Amino acid sequence: MHPILANPRWLSLYVLGWVPVGVVLAAGLGRDVGWVTATMFVLPLTLVHSFFGLSSWYVCRAFPITGGLATWRAALTHLAAATMTSAVWVAIAGPWASGLDSFFGGSGATQLFLEQRPMLALVGGLLFLVAAALHYLLMAFEDMQTAERQAIELHLLARDAELKALRTQIDPHFLFNSLHSVSALTCPTRRRRAECVFCSRISFVTPFGSEPARPSRSQTNSRWPSGI
Repeated sequence: MHPILANPRWLSLYVLGWVPVGVVLAAGLGRDVGWVTATMFVLPLTLVHSFFGLSSWYVCRAFPITGGLATWRAALTHLAAATMTSAVWVAIAGPWASGLDSFFGGSGATQLFLEQRPMLALVGGLLFLVAAALHYLLMAFEDMQTAERQAIELHLLARDAELKALRTQIDPHFLFNSLHSVSALTCPTRRRRAECVFCSRISFVTPFGSEPARPSRSQTNSRWPSGI
């Protein structure tokens, strides 16, 4: 499904963005019949064409521009789609002009349609091609964002792999023996040395940030004979 059709807010903004286009077309095509008639005729047709322009997204997805023969194939496909879209748009414009004349009693919409029919066909095709070009730009922007996101994810995975590799290189026995040697060198007495060794072992196996338990007198006395 088209991403604009899936989001009501985006769809509203997209349709509103076509209103200035319809106003400009009405000003350019309706010089002979009056501003009101030209606006009533051209503006609704422009809003209808905005949904025709959304169909170019599917053509862009089916025929991406990758260079070489694919580019020419995409260009020919878009030209054919623009021609068909313009023909359908002009076919809708005829009954719409007749309906305006019937409802408002000869507003001049049919005269405007007959005089500007070739220009309407040309404008309809050009608007479809412009919509296709904008869709290609949006697709390129999405691909760029996807590539950046994948690069960030790969960087994070590589950093995690490096950290795991460094953790596996640390020998627990070597670290334990180092703590034991440091404790033995820094404690002044043998009883105090037993407490240091006990604490170093406990701090090695307890999680980081937790408070290691201190040995009781019975634990240190069981390690070293009394009277030392």
